[in-house]
Amino acid sequence: MVSIDGASAAVNDARRVGGSLDRVLDNLRGVLALRQRRGADLRVGLSAVLGRGNLHEVDALAELALRLGVDWLKLEET
Repeated sequence: MVSIDGASAAVNDARRVGGSLDRVLDNLRGVLALRQRRGADLRVGLSAVLGRGNLHEVDALAELALRLGVDWLKLEET
């Protein structure tokens, strides 16, 4: 499970002080590529906590999950 709180760096990084969505997504892409190369039985998903500051990014989070090719997207409310 990888936790992010926005589909854009502006929203995610504002909610996760010191966080870097770009760095997280680069690492996630690396894990997904390794999983594919090795044929590993590893489920990978995204988890996001939604609130007033990021609710507008729900559709973008779903699109991001599809683009990345993760196995699941978990949305939680605050």
